Parts: sequence; structure tokens; C-alpha cells
Amino acid sequence: MASRILSRVTDRPYARVQVRVRRHRAQRELASFDDRLKAAQEAEEPRIPAEWREASVLAATIHPFAGLGHQVSSWVSGELWARDLGMRFAGGALTQNSSNLFSLDRDVNVPRATPKVRLQAVPNELNAHALTVLKSEVDEALARYRRPVQFSLALDQARFDQTPASATIRQAVLGGTQGASIEKWESSVPRVVLHVRRGDVNASTPGSDTVPRYVDLAWHQRVATQLQEHPALRDLPISAVLQDPQPGEVRDALEPLGVEVRAGGERDSDFAWMASARVLVAAPSSFSFFAGMGSRGVVVARHPWWHHVPSEGRWVRADMEGALDTEELTRALE
Repeated sequence: MASRILSRVTDRPYARVQVRVRRHRAQRELASFDDRLKAAQEAEEPRIPAEWREASVLAATIHPFAGLGHQVSSWVSGELWARDLGMRFAGGALTQNSSNLFSLDRDVNVPRATPKVRLQAVPNELNAHALTVLKSEVDEALARYRRPVQFSLALDQARFDQTPASATIRQAVLGGTQGASIEKWESSVPRVVLHVRRGDVNASTPGSDTVPRYVDLAWHQRVATQLQEHPALRDLPISAVLQDPQPGEVRDALEPLGVEVRAGGERDSDFAWMASARVLVAAPSSFSFFAGMGSRGVVVARHPWWHHVPSEGRWVRADMEGALDTEELTRALE
């Protein structure tokens, strides 16, 4: 239902203006967060029947023109906030998922007369009070309408740690159009795959103050060399995936190391190639990060990033210079 409503937004000539308005609205709400927190802490907690909350739904509001990785990130954020709030998740419109790479449809039945309430933007979950404010807004709406409500989040509501949704993403990619290819490649010869993000990112692409989007080729060279030197991986084939159809500098940097460069391929097939790897080196990219979340293999990711990169289980951190902890890699491979 939320998908049908939001997908129609992209057909309107003023859709991009609407996105800017939504973004500015969220920024104003974040600026007033301290005042909203104070009001929530001072408010008397209403008595809300549990069934009202359990019958309510929460939908994500997703940027309709963003890339697929960005959109799935917003979708996952919505699911995790719905878990925290104890209500059903109605999904959100993934306009870049027309091929159904991710099977993430949510068939949630909501009566037509259900009131609709948009929740204001809050910081990500690292702010211990973000959930307090959201719960206060939910309780206020339930008390006002005295029945279940259809809630929606602010545009691209943030969530730092998205890995708790790994099982959901795994199920979604296996149920999507590349699921059979992923399972086939997982059962074939194990391999190492690097995602080299180029095309939409270059050395002048802005990032944050501490996390640049662009990763130079020396980083990829160092990571590839360390993986090739590990006893459990030295005999495995290694390839690099990038969307740029003119990969000259990448070939020059990586092919002498024995890395096969796969450039300019089809998006969904590249995703399946990454998601089925024994070891995936994810770029600072939601696209390859979700390939890692949906895989069974080891995931190496640069840390820090603008999402949480675990350092346990099958996850391994590489620092900003490309250095890996050999003991962590061995632990993840076991």
C-alpha cells in the first residue's frame, strides 16, 4: 500500500520539489529535537491498549530518485524502527527495484479509514533519546485517535547499524530475480570479489568530514595483497567489480596482482556475483554493503563508514589505509 502511494509521486512534474521540501522539513525537525525531547520527557504517559499499537503500521518514506542501495538502506531503517516501536512494517516504495533484485514487498492490510500520521525526523539510534521521542509521538497519536494508526517516517529516516536486518536482506535477495544465480555461484568454486566504486564517484566527490566516499586504488591493492597472502585464500580466484565501462586505471592497478577486472556489467548480475563470494570486499557503497548483508561469506569493509561495520562474526574491518587484522580475518573464515 505504501509502495503504491509513494510510487505515484515520481510521476508528478513537481516530484523533485516535493523531495526538497521533505528534506528541508526533516532538517528543521532535527534542529528542534532537543525541544521535542524535553516535551516528551515532561508529558504524562498515556495508557495505550497494546492491541492499538500492535495493529498499527509504520511505513518508510524513501527518496524516489536515489540509487537502489540508498533506497534499500531507508527501507531497512524503517523495518528496524518498526521493530523498536512494536508495530508492523508496511515497507516503502523502491522505485529503483523494478527488476525485483530485492524481494521486499510487504502486503499489510490496513482499513481505508485508518488515520495517517507522519512521525517527525529524529537522529539515528545512537542517540539514546531518539526512540523516546518517536514513542511519545506514537502514543500521542494513538491516544488522540483511540484506535490503530498508519504511521510514516520522515524522508530517509536515519539508522546507523543496519546489520540486524541481515536475515531479512538474505531472504529478500534469494527471493529476488538473482536468487538462483546467487545459490548456484555459492555452491561453485569459492572466490574473492572486490567492489571498486567508480563511475558515480571520483577523487573530487564530497564525503563527510571523516569518511570520504572515494577510495584510491592503493587501498584496493593493499587489501587484495593481504587476502592473497592468507593461507586459506591464496589459491582462490580474485576479481574486481565496477560499473565504470572504461576501467583503464583500475586494470593497470589490479591486473598485475592477478585480479580479474569485471567492468561495465549489468547491475543485478554484478550484485549476485558479489553476494555469492567467499570473501567480499565492500566499497563505501550501500549497494555492495547489502550484497555483504545478503551473503553467507566473509565481508571486509572500510572502517569507519557512515553505517556500522561490525568486527565480529563474518565481518572484518579494514582501516583507512587498507590494513587488515590477520587474526580477525582468520576468525571470520573459520
